[in-house]
Amino acid sequence: MLGPAGSLVLSTHHPFIDWQWFELADYYETGIVEDRWEQFGATLRFRRRTMEDIMRGLEETGFLIRRYREPRPDPDVVRSHPSSDPDWVTKPTFLFLEAVPAP
Repeated sequence: MLGPAGSLVLSTHHPFIDWQWFELADYYETGIVEDRWEQFGATLRFRRRTMEDIMRGLEETGFLIRRYREPRPDPDVVRSHPSSDPDWVTKPTFLFLEAVPAP
């Protein structure tokens, strides 16, 4: 339950990067994708949506976007933990939203 002065905070994979990482032929196709984390012996299943699906879902349930962020990794972390995957620093990999109830 969200109080009158409350806000909804959402953090998720960026739909663009999921489209690329999972090599989907159609960005607009939504559904379940599986991400295998070999180093942990785990498979994560989640529903992939487009950016429009996320925004429309908020709009249809009476929310307005207060903040929209596509954060990049902290430069100090990038320097101290170099990765062989340039996507982490050159493409939007995460999406952070703050939404508030419409007046």
